[in-house]
Amino acid sequence: MLDVDNTGNKMRAKKSNDELKRVSEHLCYEIWMLNQTAKIGSPDNPIINNCFIESFGIHARCVCNFLFNTSGRKNYVLAIDFFDRPGEWRQYIKQKRSVLNMINRRVSEELVHLTYTRTRIKPEEKEWKRARILRKVNALFKDFLERVPRERLCDSLTLLERKNLK
Repeated sequence: MLDVDNTGNKMRAKKSNDELKRVSEHLCYEIWMLNQTAKIGSPDNPIINNCFIESFGIHARCVCNFLFNTSGRKNYVLAIDFFDRPGEWRQYIKQKRSVLNMINRRVSEELVHLTYTRTRIKPEEKEWKRARILRKVNALFKDFLERVPRERLCDSLTLLERKNLK
């Protein structure tokens, strides 16, 4: 049975700094792939272009679910796992929910499920404005990195933050 904090939220099992550091290598991969697939496309080859858009959407959803979800299966890695006081991150990220909603909706309705919604999307709405989405997700991810104790993050995330997150 999970404990409940003073706000009524279920508390997740506390992870060690070493475990968080190890899993942050995988987090680094997700944010790196998100940034890489935002830049790559092939206007001459729609198949390759669609592959990059689909990859971008999946990595965007993965990073957003990490940042925004405050409960989930115990084996899911969530941003709140990295905080001594998860409620502070919950309060901060709750104000940014529109980013997650937009990404989850588009990925679900346009990429991973065959939906009737696809037939109602106008051609000008089909474009994935990857640069704009990337700026929003990177800004939230940088906010996460600024708040997390460094000993819980792998060195690769620190380097990535300095080099690529714009």
